[in-house]
Amino acid sequence: MPVSYLELIVAEKPSAAYKIATSFGKVVRKSVNGISYYEVEGPSYTIAVAPAVGHLYGLKKVGERPKYPIFKVQWAPKSEINKRAKYTFNYALMLKRLGSKAKFVTVATDNDIEGEVIGANIVQQLLKKQDANRMVFSTLTTRELQKAYEDRQPCLNWNLANAGVVRHKLDWYFGINLSQALTTAVSKAVNFFKPLSIGRVQGPALSLLVHREKEIQSFVPVPYWKIAAVVTINGKEIILTHSVEKFLTEHEAHEAVKRLQGSGLVVSKVREELKSIIPPFAFDLTTLQMEAHKLFGFSPVYTLQLAQQLYEDALISYPRTSSQKLPRTLGLHNILSKIANQPAYKGLVEQILANHPTKNIAPRDGPESDPAHPAIYSTGEVPSAKFYEKKDQAKLYDLITKRFLSACSQMTCETVNFTVEFVPNGSSSSVTLEEPVKKTRGRPKKTAIPVASSEPLAARSTSAQVDTFTVHGTMVQKEGWHSVYEPYARHYLPVYERRIAQEGEAFTATFAVDSLATKPPYRYSQASLVKTLSDLELGTKGTRAAIVDALASRRYITGNKAITVFPLGMELVQTLESHCPSILSVDLTRKLEKDIENICSGNGLVEQVLAEAERHVTTMYTALTSQSNQIGQDLADTIRFKSSKGTAGTGSSADSQDDTEHESRDADDLDGDLD
Repeated sequence: MPVSYLELIVAEKPSAAYKIATSFGKVVRKSVNGISYYEVEGPSYTIAVAPAVGHLYGLKKVGERPKYPIFKVQWAPKSEINKRAKYTFNYALMLKRLGSKAKFVTVATDNDIEGEVIGANIVQQLLKKQDANRMVFSTLTTRELQKAYEDRQPCLNWNLANAGVVRHKLDWYFGINLSQALTTAVSKAVNFFKPLSIGRVQGPALSLLVHREKEIQSFVPVPYWKIAAVVTINGKEIILTHSVEKFLTEHEAHEAVKRLQGSGLVVSKVREELKSIIPPFAFDLTTLQMEAHKLFGFSPVYTLQLAQQLYEDALISYPRTSSQKLPRTLGLHNILSKIANQPAYKGLVEQILANHPTKNIAPRDGPESDPAHPAIYSTGEVPSAKFYEKKDQAKLYDLITKRFLSACSQMTCETVNFTVEFVPNGSSSSVTLEEPVKKTRGRPKKTAIPVASSEPLAARSTSAQVDTFTVHGTMVQKEGWHSVYEPYARHYLPVYERRIAQEGEAFTATFAVDSLATKPPYRYSQASLVKTLSDLELGTKGTRAAIVDALASRRYITGNKAITVFPLGMELVQTLESHCPSILSVDLTRKLEKDIENICSGNGLVEQVLAEAERHVTTMYTALTSQSNQIGQDLADTIRFKSSKGTAGTGSSADSQDDTEHESRDADDLDGDLD
């Protein structure tokens, strides 16, 4: 180790440290206690680039046996708080040694709340410095890292760091104190230690699921009947729907079929509408999680894991973003040209660039923005030869790349949406062809198919004896961005190659009665729950998927595509609704999120927010402990049953760090071979 360094650059993870170091040019890899760091030699100086491994510090209570509820907490090395974090000790030791020999320190962690907290703790707690320089970047490409170093800021973003500290403390206050009260109540009731967990966002999220579960369980299906007609057109069977959406009695439906038997169907009306569909905007994290779930069945937390790896490989921009905008300052034409170096996208990029001879790329932007990062985009870096062996990662990369290309394309998709109406042969209905008139952008307005009765669909009777059948379809006249977003665009747009029929054409038909019943509300999927939490402004873009995952790991819920609530989750929410409903409050949780946002922007008072949280937690804790016996009894039967089945839950301590809800941000690649 040299006597001194001009500068120590601190990265968030080992893979990021390697990317940052190599952006300077030739590097020398060294290690302390088996943990790698990198030296960059300049003309008359040496820079060390070294990694953390996510959070090196966590919150712990002050004192050996303080009285609950606890609000006096302090930062301490994670290796001292959690035995599963022992591996962080050597990372901290390496950074401390390097920092003691460095003239300057530059923080190069991710540019968000958690990244700022990671960096601030290393600077203040570990290196005992007041401040440091800050590199800010959205991708790990060489060009952007070089610019981030050249433009490094002289201090950390203390508004962001303070907001992060407040978030950690709020999560600790709620998670540790309230979980301790619940654990004490049930452990006394069942006469063995049974940890239970609840948190600031976990509570409202679980409550949403329980209320949906109750709706499903209490749902009483109502029978109804539908009539379908089947005609063969161009060798393909086409199913037509009757104009009466639901028949309320089986007799009524069968009477209608009797009336139709022996009849053919003739096309009485063809209605067409021209539609222009503008390109989609680039992904933010939530829309990426929704799309990956819809197309591939990926859970939100798995999608984030894959996206994080793509970011660390410098293939995409930072994924934890709320933005749906692509700033023109990104150099989009240059990025597209780099993407064209990959054969899979070469033709698509050439098609897009042909529409932009002036190199002025103006992508479609969505409504959401993020002050720290743009929407997710592909950087144009070429994946390694081994990359495509990781099939799920390759799928997500292709999805992100094609969505980015679509947003940049400015290529409108032109479609013809048609409705073909059929009536029985011999019907007095007039035969007309409506001209294709309206041309709309975005989604078309819904147009009702005219029928003789003005009664609501659910109550219509066949007494009027108007038996019309319809089929809807779409034809693509100009593919536009659909040709770029293949095969994913087809998932949304069932397409016919040609009009299925023209007015006046007659067909033989068969008729059938389908016996059906109304369905209960849909279960949340993990992706739709993350979207709902986003809409309600609960949690953050980086924590929502982890919170859903935590509910599953605590055996409160199960399922990815259709979430079911276990009895323990049901009973827990019902008990809290009876004894301490404020724990489940969406409004309180949302307000705390707003308070944190205000601190981020420099408009919030840290001590005021923490003091208000202390008051809320004290009230909740008092409510739980004053009714501890009843709460324990309410939950006891469910706990005993679960324990007898071998699914008593997870956790080892009521004041475990796992009861908090912030992002762990621990590195998966502790010290892999990065050369």
